[in-house]
Formats: sequence, C-alpha cells, structure tokens
Amino acid sequence: WLSKDEGFEAAQLGLRFLRRYSDLAKLAHSQGQKLWLVMPKAHSFHHICLQLLDQSKVGVCINPLCFSVQQDEDFIGRGARLSRHVSSVHCSERTVDRY
Repeated sequence: WLSKDEGFEAAQLGLRFLRRYSDLAKLAHSQGQKLWLVMPKAHSFHHICLQLLDQSKVGVCINPLCFSVQQDEDFIGRGARLSRHVSSVHCSERTVDRY
C-alpha cells in the first residue's frame, strides 16, 4: 500500500518519465535515428500511473508491484533459453525434459 502522498508523487514522476522518454523518441526519430524505442510496456506503465493518480485523489493507493509480472517473464525466459539448445524436431518434448 502507498499513502495518498506517495501515490501522487509516484504517479507524477512516472508520467514525467513517460513524457521525457517520448520527447527523446520524437527527437531521435526526427534525426533519423532508431533510438529510444517506445515499447508496449510504456502503455501499461501509463495506465498504472493514471490509476495511481486517481487513487491518490481518493485515499490509499495500491502498490503497483502487486501487478508485477517479473517472475512470469523470468519463467518464460528460462524456457526460451532451454529450447535453443534442443533439436527443432522434438523441441517441446526436449525442453520439458530439460526443465
């Protein structure tokens, strides 16, 4: 849980980060550079910041880490690494065997 003030500050800082990142992406694009790519996670992060902002106006905020998927993503990465070291013919079966 985050207090009202903590939630508001986190939301403001998150939205500021997204604005700055977007500015850098636009600048790089205008210069023909492929830097500062805007990833799909930015959209999700934007929703989290807006939710924090709304909750901070009402009262206590839910900590965004409650919705973290770091462990899920790590699990996918492990399976992907295992699958790179097996034959493509029996990929699924061998990956499960190695797990």
